[in-house]
Amino acid sequence: MRALGAIAAAALGLAACSGAGGPPPQTAADAPVRSTTTTAPPPPVLERLAVDASVFGGEGDQRLVAVAAGIAPAIGRRLVAVGSSGGRPAVWWSGDGRSWAPADLPAEMLGGDARIDDVAADPVSGGWSAVGANGGRAAVWVSFDGERWATAEVDDGPPMTTVASTSIGLIAVGTGTEGAAAWQSFSGERWLRAVDDPEVFARPGAQRVVDVVDAGGELQVVVERDGAGTELWRSADGVVWSAAPLPEGGLLPAGGAPRAGAATALGASTVVVGSDIKHDGADASMWLSGRSASFDQVPHAEQVLGGDGDQSMTALAQDGDRLVVVGTETDDTGDLDAVVWASSPGGGLERTVDQGPSVPGDQHVTGIARLAETSVAVGWEQTPAGIDAVAWTVTTVSAGEPEPRAPSAPALGWLRVEGQDALGGPGEQRLEAVVPVGEGWMAVGSVTPEGADADGAVWRSPDALQQWATVPAEGLGGPGEQRLLDVSAEPGGFVAVGYDGGSAAVWTSPDGGVWERVPHDEAVFGGPGDQRAQAVTAVPQAGWVAVGTDAGADEGDAAVWRSGDGASWTRVPDGGDLGGPGLQAALDVVAGPEGLTAVGVDDGAATAWTSTDGGAWALVALPGGAAAHGAAGRPGGGPVAVGAAVADGLDAVIWRPTGPGAWEPDEGEDLGGLLDQELAAVASGDDVAVAVGRTNVGGGDDAAAWSRSEGTAWVRSPHDEVIFGGDQAQRMSDVAVSGTTVVAVGWSGSSPAASDAAVWVADLRGGGARANL
Repeated sequence: MRALGAIAAAALGLAACSGAGGPPPQTAADAPVRSTTTTAPPPPVLERLAVDASVFGGEGDQRLVAVAAGIAPAIGRRLVAVGSSGGRPAVWWSGDGRSWAPADLPAEMLGGDARIDDVAADPVSGGWSAVGANGGRAAVWVSFDGERWATAEVDDGPPMTTVASTSIGLIAVGTGTEGAAAWQSFSGERWLRAVDDPEVFARPGAQRVVDVVDAGGELQVVVERDGAGTELWRSADGVVWSAAPLPEGGLLPAGGAPRAGAATALGASTVVVGSDIKHDGADASMWLSGRSASFDQVPHAEQVLGGDGDQSMTALAQDGDRLVVVGTETDDTGDLDAVVWASSPGGGLERTVDQGPSVPGDQHVTGIARLAETSVAVGWEQTPAGIDAVAWTVTTVSAGEPEPRAPSAPALGWLRVEGQDALGGPGEQRLEAVVPVGEGWMAVGSVTPEGADADGAVWRSPDALQQWATVPAEGLGGPGEQRLLDVSAEPGGFVAVGYDGGSAAVWTSPDGGVWERVPHDEAVFGGPGDQRAQAVTAVPQAGWVAVGTDAGADEGDAAVWRSGDGASWTRVPDGGDLGGPGLQAALDVVAGPEGLTAVGVDDGAATAWTSTDGGAWALVALPGGAAAHGAAGRPGGGPVAVGAAVADGLDAVIWRPTGPGAWEPDEGEDLGGLLDQELAAVASGDDVAVAVGRTNVGGGDDAAAWSRSEGTAWVRSPHDEVIFGGDQAQRMSDVAVSGTTVVAVGWSGSSPAASDAAVWVADLRGGGARANL
């Protein structure tokens, strides 16, 4: 599994620090590091915030048990932490993770035995929901700002212990003497109990709910049951749940007795962290799964996950494409110290202990959340003076002198175009390619009505931000399946390419409004296998060149077609560097001052082909890549190619030619990471190059964009779930630049079986493009 390989490799590269609690406090620079890698990435620092007695201290015991980051409507982003103070439920809020204030919980909302165990932010309407018990039964409290709270309406059930924000609403789970139960809410104000299946919720043995995970295609609840170990419950809708079959030996394989502490979704994997309890002590441990219920334990490295005392991972959070894990470790005196593990953007994890003032006693870390650029962990501290709530901040600092790197340009800000009827509808709409047309834009792709075959489609817009409309479909459809995959524009008209059933196909238009299919010629566009024209480019004073594939099930050759006028086409003879063992596929082509460059794949490796006239082609390997998907010319320079490399997953790769027959990858930390990054297309303007594709930073496939100015490194635009993500998969398939406007196109899943066309816009003058939509 790609995601398993990525995180497992990162875990094997852990570096570790130990020693806080007894010795004098250490600075980040002099903290000792043990590493299994030759070059350690910057170590994380866990900074304990000074205890404010008026906030976290006082009479009785204070504990923080959970924290969630969210948005307070009309106010902004905040953190909300829940727990107890003096034996009563308590809530705190913060705008920066460092300065905290207590919230108002009116006494009339709380019974004598009330408790709050967890909190989650509402990603749709904003605000927070805190769950627990009141009068021994399930209870929820809601707040729009984290300061003022009210009770919610909840179907009766056992005390709630865990709540999470998911793509289908808020999901809570709880346990009691009568068994377990699950609830769902879309607003936080009304909670409906799930179907009470005794085979799931009333099985023998006391239960402890570890976490609720939104694993993309399904919801998962990780549960520990006395006498049965760790279990996994699954649901597609939050209403009906089932217990996943347990593999022989248990859900979490371990050298000793596994104990789960927390779980989350990371890409296509579910990640569970906790401890592996052996006869000589407990070690921190991590388990990963794909889309099945089968988990693998990250191989144990003593210097990373072990040590002289006991180690345990208790909470984790996703920080972009990084994973931040917190927990505890016993020191030489037997005290518990707070510990943090964090992955670096380029892979590898580091571990360090609390860098705050040394405090005798035990530190317990129970939760972590991300606010802006800071991860904040919460818990409590038990000393001879009592128990006080504690918050820590997690940051990454440089370890020694960093290697010289090109500076990064500011990332582009993007806007997702919304409210365009022509981009949506029942069935599937996909945008595959986009080109600027005069003062406007044209995109091509396909539309697949429910229960019907796909037809080619063309969209036009005067400004890319609004007024998108489809052109008449006559000439773009027909019996079977037709899809337009690329389009190229010249003053004399437009040429689009794609396929019709198993044959390559070409369409032409003088103005972009009326399209005509080039008559099928079996000798040119057909053959015994499947032919597909993937891309087309206009060649100045020479006509058009299209590239694609002539392939069978697992082998085939790259294919090239030429035309002087767009209407009459010939096929370049097969063989030579266009063929060979395995599968060759040309996926994009660009014309430049030195001739033509096509990119694609040659038997599992990224490849470029070059030609001076489109007739004879020479193959050039692109180092370190699995496939090259897109190419573009640079003003005043040579071509640039983009694609992906198989590392511990998929990493984005961008190549530039360095001389005749030689290419090298560009620099940019944002091109790699723990999760998958894959580039589909690239475009160049006068001052910037922009590449687009997809990543699974958001938990499933999400659109992603990178940019680079001359002399700077590639940088990815920060992931924003509203712009790049959604409940289903999103992907950018092409990008174009005209003047100061950048337009990317692709698709966004509207349901598991349908998708809408999608358009994103950025402004090179700074920030996201703006429009009154």
